[in-house]
Amino acid sequence: VGFFSPAFVIMNDDERLASGARAWYEVFGECGNIDVNEKVKQIDEWALDIMDMVHADETDRDDLCKILNVDGSKFNSALQKALIKYSQWSFLREVLEEKQSDDLVATLNTVEKPLSLLTKAEFEEKAKAHNVNGIEVCNAIAWYKVFEPFKLEAKGQISTQQICEIIKQLKRFDLPFVAMEEADDDDVDQLAKELKLQQSQAEMLKKNVKAQLDMAGLLTALKQ
Repeated sequence: VGFFSPAFVIMNDDERLASGARAWYEVFGECGNIDVNEKVKQIDEWALDIMDMVHADETDRDDLCKILNVDGSKFNSALQKALIKYSQWSFLREVLEEKQSDDLVATLNTVEKPLSLLTKAEFEEKAKAHNVNGIEVCNAIAWYKVFEPFKLEAKGQISTQQICEIIKQLKRFDLPFVAMEEADDDDVDQLAKELKLQQSQAEMLKKNVKAQLDMAGLLTALKQ
């Protein structure tokens, strides 16, 4: 059974609702004896996304807690966990399997550049600051960029968890993304077979690998 075959498509509730209210339900659920539904409804009326809180300072958080009448200490503790769990970088926790990856995710959350514009050197620098293997981080992110578009193509039928499983398999193959610079179409076809991708997905893999290599080359040139 392939990673992206129907038999493997199992999306959990976290995946479906990560961009919705689930994060806020989790946060307020840890704030003691309060009406969680009421608090989430109020947040929803303000259209306040959980990740908007990345840029909230202590005063912002304190003011929010006063308006909502919730315990600030419990709220902040739950919020920090949610900002890591629902981050666009949360896949690193699964792929790296290192405790320090939580701190790395928290740092990457504060970066205002889009993922596609961050260079290998920038990732390695941030990883080193948290005692995480920079090369492994760069490989994980590069491969994630390659497979993330599969989620859009499949219209919600492919989960982040599945992509993480593929990246871990590529780690077992000892296949760093940089090796794809020397790969030709036959090599990519063989990789697609080993990953049990369908033909259309194999073609998409070729396109995405090329696009990622082109972007990496462009960013390197711009930095020189």
